[in-house]
Amino acid sequence: MTQSVLRRMVAQRAAVASAPVETAETSLALALMQVAQMQHGLGVTARDLGVDVPPDVAPVSDMGAGALFLLVKGGGICALPSGFVGTLVVFALTGILPAGAPEPRAPTRVDYEMLRAFVDAVLGGAGFEEARIDGFLTDPRVVRFAMGQGPFLRHRLSAEFENGTVEQIEILLPDRSRDADPEPAGAEVAPSGDDLAALGCSVEMEAILSRFRAPVSAVSNWAVGDTIALSGADVGDVALETFGHAPVMHGRLGRWRGDRAIRIAVADGAKAIGDDISGVQTENAPAPDVAPGRAIAT
Repeated sequence: MTQSVLRRMVAQRAAVASAPVETAETSLALALMQVAQMQHGLGVTARDLGVDVPPDVAPVSDMGAGALFLLVKGGGICALPSGFVGTLVVFALTGILPAGAPEPRAPTRVDYEMLRAFVDAVLGGAGFEEARIDGFLTDPRVVRFAMGQGPFLRHRLSAEFENGTVEQIEILLPDRSRDADPEPAGAEVAPSGDDLAALGCSVEMEAILSRFRAPVSAVSNWAVGDTIALSGADVGDVALETFGHAPVMHGRLGRWRGDRAIRIAVADGAKAIGDDISGVQTENAPAPDVAPGRAIAT
């Protein structure tokens, strides 16, 4: 996946309204302590407040193994070390504060789901009303590709738990107090050595046929054999998504050499490139043949 595609992907996120720099650190510190107490009954003290402009090559400090990077709409990043994530998750699940920081481990989607509402509340309480979490990363090498064009401010603060452990948190948000130099149309940036290393990382992709919402009351009553209509959806069209459901490309579902395949038709923000998968025979998928009382396996 090229850097330009990633830039187009993150450019779809809404702009984040930034609070004044001189008050942002105090607001973040107060919000962190209040949300920890109100949501979890956990005493946290915020200290070592600071703000700076992050370097392009390494916008986030080295947080060691197991760090969780939450994606903020508008291209921002909230970087949480493994100790902070583990302590908050253990306390939320058990009500017991561990004696020290848990051993580092790879973050999971469960960690993300538990931390998302917490960080949303902190950002909202600090005055960043439009900042919302919409995905996560676990590999620091791809962080700056998900940040957008900048310029950015890096807000730093340390969270001290009642057991004495101290964990540094970093929140990078677009600096709306000054405008970034616009990138010339059609300009491509030659990849550096760090870029090439990051391009070798794996990126989780999802091929999405349809998304829809349904009332909890209806979902709880679904049973084997029920048929769920996808209203207005063309099951032949597929969106390729990554980084918190951000669409990257669109294509048509078909077959190639006997396997299911996708012919890429359009890259978001770019012209059609329909020959990316040569030889794919696209198809209009027929409606499933559903017999009463039988379930559809997908």
